[in-house]
Amino acid sequence: MTPTNATVQAVAGQPIVLQVTSDAVDSLHVHSVPEHVFDVAAAADQRFEFTVDIPGRVAVELHDLHVTVVTIEVRP
Repeated sequence: MTPTNATVQAVAGQPIVLQVTSDAVDSLHVHSVPEHVFDVAAAADQRFEFTVDIPGRVAVELHDLHVTVVTIEVRP
């Protein structure tokens, strides 16, 4: 999965879209309140949309691979 350990910016309450291409089945966990979990298929061009309402740093990780894909810095 690429990228790994990337950092991006977002605004609280605004939609965040992750576009994923994966060669393995896994679960994508967004460690926000509330938490979001998406099933990742071994496929191209998967799209996952969610919002984060509480500002702060939010890690997005692949569950089985134990890899942080991106950290989202959510601003108010």
